[in-house]
Amino acid sequence: MKKPILFFLLLASTTLLYAQSLVIRSGLHQEVYQIPINHDMISHTKTITAAPIDILYSMALNDKIDFMSGIKFVPYENRVKILPPDAVKSSGSVNWLYSTLGIPVTINTKLLNNNDRFNFYIATGVVPSYTIRETSVTFTSGSNGFYDLSEKQRFNDNKFNLLLNTGIGTRINFKYFEIGLIAEYYTGLIKTYTSEINVIGLLPESKSYYYQITSKGDYWGLNLEIIYPINKILNKL
Repeated sequence: MKKPILFFLLLASTTLLYAQSLVIRSGLHQEVYQIPINHDMISHTKTITAAPIDILYSMALNDKIDFMSGIKFVPYENRVKILPPDAVKSSGSVNWLYSTLGIPVTINTKLLNNNDRFNFYIATGVVPSYTIRETSVTFTSGSNGFYDLSEKQRFNDNKFNLLLNTGIGTRINFKYFEIGLIAEYYTGLIKTYTSEINVIGLLPESKSYYYQITSKGDYWGLNLEIIYPINKILNKL
């Protein structure tokens, strides 16, 4: 996995010499993770977490296609609550947090282009990423004599992942800069963590349950972006 990371880092740093625009992007995002089909006892809290931050550069390959790369920081946070169906006080909750740093390599293809004012485009690309921070996972549980709850958390040992992204966006051109809005979905190829949850029935008539919740780092995002021509920045230096 390290060789693809080095390849994308070399590609990004080499093409930086030909960059034409600086792009700063941030907004809302939410992680998407896999839960069992039969998950009556599991309710996941959809948390809009701290905003990711992208610092990118862009270069035009032709009139229709732009190349983008740079650095992407993404914080992840999720909460899951476990509640046995006939429990009064027995419940558990899992909370995990971590952050990744990635090197996005993206192609923007313009669908509609009005050079004087605006354009619409689709974005496709890959993001090799690395987990740079993990915080302690908290698990709280209770028992009312009917169920006992336990949880085991495992993060990916090698910390590397590769995400594929697709999105659609629009940009409005002003005199000295552009403002854009883009909706994207990121699909991870490598499992980042697994949460194993055991719900053990303590009475003969109480059932026991086992659930496994996994994530590959998938998330959707809605980001605002500001695009500023690099030659204008250099002229001010």
